[in-house]
Order: sequence, then C-alpha cells, then structure tokens
Amino acid sequence: MPTPEDEAVEAAMARLAQTRRSLDRLQKETLEAETTVRSPCRRLGVTVGAKGDLRAVRFYGETYRSLPPAELGTLVVQTVGRARQQALEQAQKALDEILPQSSLRLDGGAGGLDEMLERFLGSGDYGLGDADRAMFRRSWAGES
Repeated sequence: MPTPEDEAVEAAMARLAQTRRSLDRLQKETLEAETTVRSPCRRLGVTVGAKGDLRAVRFYGETYRSLPPAELGTLVVQTVGRARQQALEQAQKALDEILPQSSLRLDGGAGGLDEMLERFLGSGDYGLGDADRAMFRRSWAGES
C-alpha cells in the first residue's frame, strides 16, 4: 500500500511530466513562431522569429526611397524593436498559460528550457523540498 509520501511524490512527478510536455510543446511552437509588424507610416514591414531574430524586411511602395538614410535606419530599428517586443509578449502569454502560478518572466534573461526549469524549481511557487528538486533535475536530464 503506497504511503502518503509515495502518493505525493507520484503526483509531483505527474505534474512535472505534464509541465515538461507543455514546455517542450511551447519550445517547439516558439521556435516556429513568427511575428510581423508594419511601421506606423506603413512603408516597412518586418518579420522576426520568437527569439527576435530578423527573418524578413519588406518595403511597401517606393516612398521609402525618399527618406534620408538615417531616418530609414531609425524606422527599421524601431520597427524591428516593436516586432521583437510583440514576439516576446506572445511567448510570455503562452508560458503563463502553462505555468499560471509561476513568476517566470522571459524578459528576465531566461536562457532556454534548462534555465527556466532551474528558475521554476527555485521559485518557491510549488513548495518543493531539496530532495524533490534533485529528483526533478535528474528526471529532466534523463537520469534515473
């Protein structure tokens, strides 16, 4: 007959497995996601990946040719910045849906799922003890 501690560990492992599957799905979707933003003057559109990598620049019409180089450069930089911010907000929203009680913020320098797991385990949001954290880290690394 399982002890209450065994049941608690089993439940925690099930939650971790579900969270891991959700984070894996989020990472896959995030890597494939693109955000396209058009400049306020409608002369320029940029597309960035979820990590903010510039994937496309598109000019609409010919009016951009009349812009001074510095103004055109500023327009590109500002539009890319807006696209990156929107991509970050979309990724954060997806993360918040998976971990609604977490305080994890993607704009806080998260370096991928491994770092996010470390921040999750250290956040205190789930009341995990040292033994549970060690077990989760081993499981995440694929160890027994």
